[in-house]
Amino acid sequence: RKRNRKGEVGPGVLERVIPFLKSALAQLTASNTLTDDAAKLALAFDHSIYDCIYVALAGRERLTLITADERQDAVARAAGVPSRLLR
Repeated sequence: RKRNRKGEVGPGVLERVIPFLKSALAQLTASNTLTDDAAKLALAFDHSIYDCIYVALAGRERLTLITADERQDAVARAAGVPSRLLR
C-alpha cells in the first residue's frame, strides 16, 4: 500500500503478487522454535537476534536467505547458510 501511494508500483501489482504470497505464507513458523539457534548465531557473529532468527530458519529449512541487509547476508554466509543479497 505504501509503495502504491508513493507511485513506486503500478495498479494491479498486488493482485499479481497475492498468489505468490499465499504460497509463500502457507507454512508459518513460530519464532520461539528458532530462538536457541538464533541466539548462538547472534553471539557468534555479534549480530541482532531478530535478524538471526531468519538466518536460523533458512538454515533449518535448507533454503536460501534473501535479504537486502549486507551484514545479515555476511552472517548467513559465515554460518554456511546460502544467501542472496538484493541490491
